[in-house]
Amino acid sequence: MIKYLLLLVVTSYSMINAELIPEASIRIPLSSDLALKTKENELGKPSVKSGEFIYQDLAEGRKGLVRGTVDTSLMYRSLLSLDKTGSIVFWIKFLFNPKEDAFTHNFISLRPAAGGYIGLYKSVGSSEINFGMRTTTEASFQVLPLKLSIQAEDIFHIVLNWKEGGLESYVNGELSNTVEGVRYSPPACVGWTDIYIGEIYHASLKEGNLSEKEDMVIGDVQIFPKNLNAEEVNALMNSK
Repeated sequence: MIKYLLLLVVTSYSMINAELIPEASIRIPLSSDLALKTKENELGKPSVKSGEFIYQDLAEGRKGLVRGTVDTSLMYRSLLSLDKTGSIVFWIKFLFNPKEDAFTHNFISLRPAAGGYIGLYKSVGSSEINFGMRTTTEASFQVLPLKLSIQAEDIFHIVLNWKEGGLESYVNGELSNTVEGVRYSPPACVGWTDIYIGEIYHASLKEGNLSEKEDMVIGDVQIFPKNLNAEEVNALMNSK
């Protein structure tokens, strides 16, 4: 009897979790044959801008992409309708220690056709991983540190929420950081919006310093047309 009750509880919990999972506007298909056959900038398909990606294990049966060459970046051109509100969700494994790193990294970003930036990055000379946002008309960034303590090979489920007046981030299902009363408005993702994965920038790259060519493995990238709450975040994190 106890066994059947436990089964009922687990089944009910799974059904509730499934009902909590919101519908994504975009889920980027990251696979082993990624973009090698697609045209650059083709709508709704990922394309490798240069270099190559390698497909490998990420976490808990999930797979993701790691850059195979230093100049590799991937671009996914989409038609989004996010009126200054949205969420980016993904799994990421960092392959470096930010405290020992001198490079600028752009891990993932949304870049609307009209301009602006929403994404996750690390600046040169800093060890912090930041959620940043910039509009088309304002040069300054609104920055939200993720408060991550990272060692190489650490794996995180990350959710980045943005809206008019605020930013917040979830790391492994827990609210990591939040800021209200944001001075800058988010860019509206309407029409063409390019989603970039990868990119490394540093002057020393031109001198042949390729020591930081593999900085992350990333997978399960999804974009949502709203801010996700704690229940939705955890439902997504625990889904397969």
